[in-house]
Amino acid sequence: MDQKMYRICVLISAITMGTVFAFSITIGNFILPLIAIVLGISLMYLCKRRVEGAIQDERTYKIAEKSSMRTIQILGPTTAILGVTTLTVSESGYIDLTEIGYALLYFNIALLGLYMFFYGYYSRKYKG
Repeated sequence: MDQKMYRICVLISAITMGTVFAFSITIGNFILPLIAIVLGISLMYLCKRRVEGAIQDERTYKIAEKSSMRTIQILGPTTAILGVTTLTVSESGYIDLTEIGYALLYFNIALLGLYMFFYGYYSRKYKG
């Protein structure tokens, strides 16, 4: 299988998973999307194994590394500021957004905790 066929396989899998997911929400079935996601990811994995040649190179890893770091740098402070602002507005009595504020702050704590975990893991792994 060449690169073009691999991309077509991934595209068809993603479209099918999205369609099944949307359809199952409209009919109220919550098991069907789980099955569709597992089957879709399995199909993508099988397609990837059949590709001849390199799918990713060092440039791809460097781009992913830089985009991940920029995402953390922007999403972390943004969710913290939005969470605190939401709680402040909620405490002022304008509108009750307490749950949203706490959800944003808990998300931020989880994001930074996960970042710290992986940073420690990879710093030990590549320590040399």
